[in-house]
Amino acid sequence: MLCRLGRWLRIFGYDTRIINDELDDKRSKKDDDLLLEIAKKEDRILVTRDTALYDRAIKNKLKSVYIESNIIEEQIFELKRAIGIELTLKMARCTLCNGEINIYTSDREELSSIDYIPRRLLSDKKERLWICGRCGQFYWIGNHYKMMRQMVEKVNSLT
Repeated sequence: MLCRLGRWLRIFGYDTRIINDELDDKRSKKDDDLLLEIAKKEDRILVTRDTALYDRAIKNKLKSVYIESNIIEEQIFELKRAIGIELTLKMARCTLCNGEINIYTSDREELSSIDYIPRRLLSDKKERLWICGRCGQFYWIGNHYKMMRQMVEKVNSLT
């Protein structure tokens, strides 16, 4: 429902659990019970587009935010307005698994078999390379970073 928003929260450095990664797309009331239990147990803010789930969270005195929009920029803006998230691009959380990201310091030549890493990063030690400590995903500042900055500017221009 809000997986893309969850990935953006990770980009902003927030510890974000995306339940859709753990449950299939066909949720039931039993799954909603699990979501509420996780929010309570882990002291998380439940972010949802499901009004019934939001109402149940509020009744159970859980922190919850209801997101109205289907448009990602507006969703980020709604969350910023509701709980004051900071829209700062950080290299702190893996967008795939939520693991912590650290600067990669090992020999870069070992990475030559990984086809999604640009070859220029293997030889240019000035270019930073990060790795997720949980899943091993690599990150670097590339063209996508420019698009992320543009997204932040677009969200900040909303009123």
